[in-house]
Amino acid sequence: MIALLGAIMWILGGWNTDNGDFSNYEEMYTNDFLMMTLSSTPDYGFFLILELFKNIGFTLIQFRIVIYLVFILLLIYTTLKFCRRPLLVFFIYFLISFFRDVITLRNTVAMIFLIIGIMFLMSEKMKYRKFKFSVCILLSSSIHISFLFYFVLLFYDFKINIRLYALGAVILSFMGKPILEMLSSYVISDDNGQAQSKVENLLSSGSYASLIICSITILLTVYMCKQSYSYLVKREDNLLNYTIYRINVALLCLIVLTSISMLFIRLFYNVLLFDLIIMANVVSYKKKLDVVAAFWLLWIYVWMFWMSNVPNNVFRILSNNLLL
Repeated sequence: MIALLGAIMWILGGWNTDNGDFSNYEEMYTNDFLMMTLSSTPDYGFFLILELFKNIGFTLIQFRIVIYLVFILLLIYTTLKFCRRPLLVFFIYFLISFFRDVITLRNTVAMIFLIIGIMFLMSEKMKYRKFKFSVCILLSSSIHISFLFYFVLLFYDFKINIRLYALGAVILSFMGKPILEMLSSYVISDDNGQAQSKVENLLSSGSYASLIICSITILLTVYMCKQSYSYLVKREDNLLNYTIYRINVALLCLIVLTSISMLFIRLFYNVLLFDLIIMANVVSYKKKLDVVAAFWLLWIYVWMFWMSNVPNNVFRILSNNLLL
């Protein structure tokens, strides 16, 4: 069943010919000045990969076919290796997150290295785990510069007061916007209207309502992972469950970044696979955990899928495919 679902996902992602971002990637791929872009962008890794495939003679569709094959095989390997119920995780990931992955090609390429890096952190017998993780993050950040943020995961095992940390992150997130607006008015001169306009556009990208939603989403995920880990540690004290839980604790600081721009919530969604793994590992063991997991899944599904722009692209993805 996993192989069948994986094949369906490969077809949807690899042979897709239209989605919300397809035209942007098509323009990048057909740009005759692609190599010039390498010297002017922090995402040089992605453009280098595009140039390599282009020189080989691949079309954009053939490039997508290769990328999504690698990505889906990695998802299958990860779920089979770390999860007791891999089909459940794979199916839920398909429903909630995969259509987003089809749209965000560059983010998906970067996620390949992120997932490998997190697997290094979770491998108990692996030597130089953090060094190998760091190399993966450097590679992923060369594809999507925002992935530099994941270096914070190097501190996942630091001992901190989680409640105070979470409270501080929420308070700072609601104070962040007015503070940044005030600082920008002092730092950026009135003559530099273009820079001022960019800062204003960035700070206006999210409302306090969306900030509340993002905060609840991240805090609820940390709570779900904590409840799952607290139960699992009594049965099996392994690095896998501890790492997933502590990764989400480290990601609490994302709440502060979402006060600047809602785009930063994508960094939270990129580790959803591992959250699903720890959730699936405790399902059906205890009624309270089942209720927590069900509520978390419902919240994630509503806010990550239905309340985003993804549903508007699902029909485009399904109706624009070379094999369908």
